[in-house]
Amino acid sequence: MKKKICIVTTMWKRHRLTNLIFKYYKEVKKRLASQVTLEFIVSGSEGKVSEKIAKDNGFHYLEKDNYPLNLKWNAGLLKAKELNGDGIVIIGSDDILNDEIFLFFKDRLEDPKYNNRPVGFKDIYFLSDIKHPKIPKFLHWPGYTNYRKGDTAGAGRFFPKKVLDKVGWGLYKSRPQNIHLDGIITTKLKKYGVIIDAIKLQSINGLMIDIKSGFNLSTLLSKNNIPKFGTKRGNMELFKKNSYIPFNEIKEIIKTEPQHPHPFRNSSPGEIDKFKYNIVQKLVPRNDINNSFKLVTTNKNSK
Repeated sequence: MKKKICIVTTMWKRHRLTNLIFKYYKEVKKRLASQVTLEFIVSGSEGKVSEKIAKDNGFHYLEKDNYPLNLKWNAGLLKAKELNGDGIVIIGSDDILNDEIFLFFKDRLEDPKYNNRPVGFKDIYFLSDIKHPKIPKFLHWPGYTNYRKGDTAGAGRFFPKKVLDKVGWGLYKSRPQNIHLDGIITTKLKKYGVIIDAIKLQSINGLMIDIKSGFNLSTLLSKNNIPKFGTKRGNMELFKKNSYIPFNEIKEIIKTEPQHPHPFRNSSPGEIDKFKYNIVQKLVPRNDINNSFKLVTTNKNSK
């Protein structure tokens, strides 16, 4: 029997970008249908506007207040339990995961050695329209270097049903909480003796991209946050294999559609997810990124 994986997210503003990403996942679901069942669940807060975007792309939709944010996320997790998913993936509505990541999760569910262990990724890519003399629009964050070294990014974490049945499907505490949500999950799992396996995207040919506006990234960066960085070439072959990701459309949308902060959040870096602080520790050179976009747009029939 095919495994069923539920992908849980939330949405807020950025309607054009959200619609494009949800449309992308609609195609991912079709593409992988013979190997794994994917069910996408989203909690929105804008009534008919967000509901239409979700349902037009085959998402299960829940209308929830935009804050407290942890309860908005918990609603989607409990919906996944209702759908009897074999596991869940947590992503933002501006995150793109390639096919290989979902097939990797499916393989773990089918392996008795790993089907009771959550997993996440140490690294992540960012794509934005940022205008900065030292920062390219596409960059790679290689992972934590502080006290959380070895920990995973919040996006793309995968939790098997066996783990959720043990610790509870509502991974986020019931007390209202709007920040540090990744840490809430990590702390809860540790209480049950559960550790999230941490791997590098490259080890599975994975590509996970968090899409941000330049304004959003600019609030995270300061002279103190921009370390010396090298010019190590990115993996161009990886971009060729993921030519089905709509890079050009994403680039056009983020030029004109600003990112809206949640109304309960101050835009200062101190209140934004900790893992983005060291975002520029390892950057892909601007010229390499321009080449990568050419590759993904001129090889539409390749994977």
